[in-house]
Amino acid sequence: MVNRIVRIILVGALAAGCSSATSNASVPVTDEPEAPSSVVSEPTVPVSAPRCVDSTGHQTITIWHILPDQNAGKVFNELVAEFNARQTEITLKAENLKGFGAMLDRLNATPKADWPDIVISSTASLERLTDTGRIIAPAQCAGGSAVASALLPVVAAAYSVGGELQAVPYGVSTLLLLFDANEMTAAGLDPTHPPTTPDALMAASKAIVKSGVGKYGLVIHEWYANYVIQQWAAQRGEVVATPNNGRSGEKISVNFNTADNRAAMTWLAELVRTGGAAWIGGQQTGQEDLVRVIVDSTMSIHTSGSIGDILAVEGRGQLSNFKLGVGPMPGPHTGGLVGGNALFVLDHQSPERAGAAWNVVRWLAEPSQLAPFDVATGYIPPSEAVANEPAVAAAWKQHPELKVGYDQLKSMPGTAASAGSLYGPSIDPVFWALTHAILDDHAEPGAALDAASKQANQLLADYLAKRPTR
Repeated sequence: MVNRIVRIILVGALAAGCSSATSNASVPVTDEPEAPSSVVSEPTVPVSAPRCVDSTGHQTITIWHILPDQNAGKVFNELVAEFNARQTEITLKAENLKGFGAMLDRLNATPKADWPDIVISSTASLERLTDTGRIIAPAQCAGGSAVASALLPVVAAAYSVGGELQAVPYGVSTLLLLFDANEMTAAGLDPTHPPTTPDALMAASKAIVKSGVGKYGLVIHEWYANYVIQQWAAQRGEVVATPNNGRSGEKISVNFNTADNRAAMTWLAELVRTGGAAWIGGQQTGQEDLVRVIVDSTMSIHTSGSIGDILAVEGRGQLSNFKLGVGPMPGPHTGGLVGGNALFVLDHQSPERAGAAWNVVRWLAEPSQLAPFDVATGYIPPSEAVANEPAVAAAWKQHPELKVGYDQLKSMPGTAASAGSLYGPSIDPVFWALTHAILDDHAEPGAALDAASKQANQLLADYLAKRPTR
């Protein structure tokens, strides 16, 4: 049984302050959280007039965000206060909507005239927000093209549609292997060279169990079908949704029943069947897998957005005999998809208001502001300029674990495959059901993947039928 004291310490500290957490405790914390299937959208009439110009008078700019109250939210509120204290032309007001699902629900329920000027939302919201016709791309504002060109290629690609950046990344994350380095050592494994391939991950899990160090090696939860299908496709340089992962705004479809995915599902079932991994079903707290790493297991694939918070808890001496280790996302090759959030500027048919909103975005995204934010939260610098800031260099020297995610994303090209699929509707429940079908129902991989493809394509068709022409 999971030790209750450890659960209280870790869940209380991390769930309250995790840099990438959602507010819905029943939804696993990942880089692509579940959300409602749509935002209110309507056809828009293209205009040739500028949508974003310099503001000449005072503007009040409102920003809705999903950064948790602790850690990321706290640091962000300090930045808002600093911005307001530095100048008088813009008054910035911020509101925390407690999670990605709450953000889209609020947008759905709010007349567009009352929408905020800026939202900070996740990669999963890109398609839905773009479909509203209300997004002002950075290139439409002064200096926006320079901001886009400075980003790491894969980070820019993740927030681009039709080759144009739609938002400014703010709070970037990716999936990594998090583990207890002390237990790795005790099991005769090298924590400085953690497993990076599926076979090595299975072998390490079995070695941990055989050594008696932990009851299990790897912790597996509902998101693993999502991981091995989408993350591993990106590592192989393959699109999941054809054509082009939807990156040109075209109609897309999926066929998950491929030889690689059948092999991945077989690997997942074998890993659990042979006793090397702990299958825990859903993540009720969003941090359940990390709790298990502390208590009876050694490794989990988890968002890098949790690293800063784990280090903070570890630094306070609340995790005795535990030492955080971090490795790249295991898979057939190297790399990982971009997760986290970005700053989206919304159009209120007032170019000067948009210009003021853009000035806020540009200030928040400046390396001198973004570096301390990334250091405090554990987020990944989205550009080399931020990575080269002294504050980041100092943090990486003290905690090299923070640099692993940056190195992983820096190694990725800016292609449609590495950018990931743009779905519109949330198909996360399809992946969750697929994981359960493989691990609970012991379904034949090909049949389970066919069923998941059918479900996903129906969701895509339903969404497309309601989407306005761009």
